[in-house]
Amino acid sequence: MPNPFSERLLLHVIREIKNGSTKSKEELINDILQKCFYTDSNANNQCEDQGRNQNADEAQFKKQFNEQARDQIDGHIDDQIEIAKNYLNFLFEETDVADVKPPLVKFLKPCTDCDSPSDCERACPTNAIKINDEGIRIINEDYCIECGYCVHACIGGVLAERSDIAKVAQLLFNASTGESIYAILAPSFVGQFGPGITPEQIVGALKILGFSDVYEVAMAADIITTLEAKEFVERYHSQDPFMITSCCCPAFMRLIEITLPSLTAVVSNSVSPMIALGRLLKRSEPDCRVVFIGPCTAKKGESKLPDMKGAIDCVLTYKEMSLIFEVSDIGNLNTMPEISLSNASHDGRIFAHTGGVTQAIKRAVQGIDPECKIVAVRGNGIKECNELLKQRLAGMLKANFMEGMACINGCVGGPGTLIDSSLGANYVNKHAKQADYLETLENLPALDFFRRTASTEELLSSKRRLSAK
Repeated sequence: MPNPFSERLLLHVIREIKNGSTKSKEELINDILQKCFYTDSNANNQCEDQGRNQNADEAQFKKQFNEQARDQIDGHIDDQIEIAKNYLNFLFEETDVADVKPPLVKFLKPCTDCDSPSDCERACPTNAIKINDEGIRIINEDYCIECGYCVHACIGGVLAERSDIAKVAQLLFNASTGESIYAILAPSFVGQFGPGITPEQIVGALKILGFSDVYEVAMAADIITTLEAKEFVERYHSQDPFMITSCCCPAFMRLIEITLPSLTAVVSNSVSPMIALGRLLKRSEPDCRVVFIGPCTAKKGESKLPDMKGAIDCVLTYKEMSLIFEVSDIGNLNTMPEISLSNASHDGRIFAHTGGVTQAIKRAVQGIDPECKIVAVRGNGIKECNELLKQRLAGMLKANFMEGMACINGCVGGPGTLIDSSLGANYVNKHAKQADYLETLENLPALDFFRRTASTEELLSSKRRLSAK
């Protein structure tokens, strides 16, 4: 599981930024550690009182936390403080270095405690976690697909993933430049922030929080589906009609690059909908800031790829976004005004669950060339994806199109989600049925926005890293 204090540390970070803290990084880290580990209950009650849910009993929460924390860390407090301090330093590391992609997942202290294979080793689908000659677990970045499974499997809480939460809090609470800040919501966002809270209320909450406007990434999924459908039609009439969609899942793309790089030749040429929408917004307004909010750890890594950099400024999971909502003064989400969100089709919205991309591409292909026949396979989870890729390489896969999702049930099952994946899929399907358009080719406003703003070449990838070498 993630470090038991990570959520609490993040809440303190957001609160300090919201309150306009001018402390140095070192002062801020020491102050947060003091509040988390040393301060008496009365002072902590005052601290928590400003950020916790108004319906919660603050004193009781703090009392229970202190008792639980002491039980958990009795005899190990120095280790826990070291882990917490390293996590905060990791949080504040500079990552915007030209042509350098920072590691997404990191051990917060040397890990030698667990028997091998440890839970994190078993969780890693590419064997990226190894024990070095000194008996310490390390992550081989060349084999990490950034799925985040290891962080959630770690029972010691010493693995952590990078977070942009401090940057987003700074943009929302302390921005003074007047630049536009856009929130772009992954198709799986529906239902993530509580039962009965509508998509329109989420938009209202984000705008009250400080975002200039809110867009569905599903709108860009409509655009990318159209491009990929055209590419499939071209491949269908060529010598080798097989195509792997590159639409959604960066962890799936990394799996191909790492384990079967020869298959990058049959990966579609388009960037992901997240990158596409970021590029379109930046093309339209170069100085704007774009924050992606979604279910995925690997999206954080994708946004930092050298050939993708600049499209997305920050990536938050739903879990991280919920912490910002918690600290903000906007109140309960179910009291938010409803602001319409109608810029995506049904087929763009169903990208969020396994099979959605295939359905969207099939319908678009039929609209472009009814003679084309798609025979599709879907990899549901990284294990299935790996098996299907090996079948393709061996010439045993009886299909001409493959969709791959690293997470079981698709993006609704991502590590940054807040609800069960089956429930999330139901919410997604309900939201999709409310769309103004059924298929991507019908979403003329989105396609017109694309044609006015950018060229097709700007939404093509360089086939990530390995294929470009």
